[in-house]
Amino acid sequence: MFFSIIIPVYNVERWLSACLDSVLSQEFTDYEIIIVDDCSPDKSYEIYEAYAKQHTCISILKHKINKCIGGARNTGIQNAKGEWIFFLDSDDLMAQGVLGRIADQYTLNKDMYDDIDVIGGAREFFYDKRHLTPLYIQKIYKKSHKTRLNDFPEILQDIHVCNKLWRRSFLQNNDICFRENIFYEDIDFYMVSIAKARYMYVNDFYFIKVRRYREGSITTVLEGHKFYDLLCGYECALEKLKQHDLLIESIHWVIINRLLLCFVKPLVVVGFYLSVNEKQQRYKHYLILKNKAKYYGKQYRVLKKTQSHHKTNFNKALYRFFLIFYTLPHPLFYTVSKMYVAIFRTMLKLTKRQTKK
Repeated sequence: MFFSIIIPVYNVERWLSACLDSVLSQEFTDYEIIIVDDCSPDKSYEIYEAYAKQHTCISILKHKINKCIGGARNTGIQNAKGEWIFFLDSDDLMAQGVLGRIADQYTLNKDMYDDIDVIGGAREFFYDKRHLTPLYIQKIYKKSHKTRLNDFPEILQDIHVCNKLWRRSFLQNNDICFRENIFYEDIDFYMVSIAKARYMYVNDFYFIKVRRYREGSITTVLEGHKFYDLLCGYECALEKLKQHDLLIESIHWVIINRLLLCFVKPLVVVGFYLSVNEKQQRYKHYLILKNKAKYYGKQYRVLKKTQSHHKTNFNKALYRFFLIFYTLPHPLFYTVSKMYVAIFRTMLKLTKRQTKK
């Protein structure tokens, strides 16, 4: 079997049919679909069970306890039979004809793929009727080529596992898996696997269409523990890369840049700092943020001396804001945080209105 498509299911009855149809409509059919029900509380089971009765390529696995999306993907990996693993979120869509294009390419260049462990492609975001591809995605996937991390560190800017294919034997032989019972589980998985991969092949066509701004998704719900999981994801990636002697300066530079971006996103003040009502507890969170910001800010300044030629999303304006924001005394930090949140929420509402037009 060529592909194992792993689809975690949790509270997605509204979008699951469209997701499954996007896979089943592929002309290439040498694949299995592994649905992992992570104790979904809605009626998603009625949908996937109906599909499984009609399509023998679908197998269903059910968790007895919720393990979050990382645990669901691990269960899928453990039961997969395909040579290549494709992670597909149940609210997203597989791009039309993508499996056939990858399979044809593999057949025509089989010798080239002997040492390729990861295959990547572009992803498109869609907001109901509106479709767009961020500029950084366009740049990363503007041409097809075989490469590796040392030669193409830009691939670390696209921390997303669902627009990549992973050689199953590569994941299993290197004991690469997702952290469970946590959000943003894909950060360290992505960083470590890309660093360990012998080679990867980057394609200039789309693999998936990613649904944005859906109610309840990890990236749109702003809660304190989710920010903490985001921060821990990058810190865990740093630790694992150090343990395996894979933390070269170019990777370190990208991770530190991404970490500092976490500290200037409204997610920080909305979900972690302002979510605490009790003043004393809020002050503790303020100290945590300030100390971590100081620690990673120092690493940023050290790495900037040798790595500043590499592209980064953390520009001078953001860095100035970062420096000023995290040197504010606590009362002023609280006031500025509330203003920052109000501006963010206004912009988010305007964005949602525009996407509905």
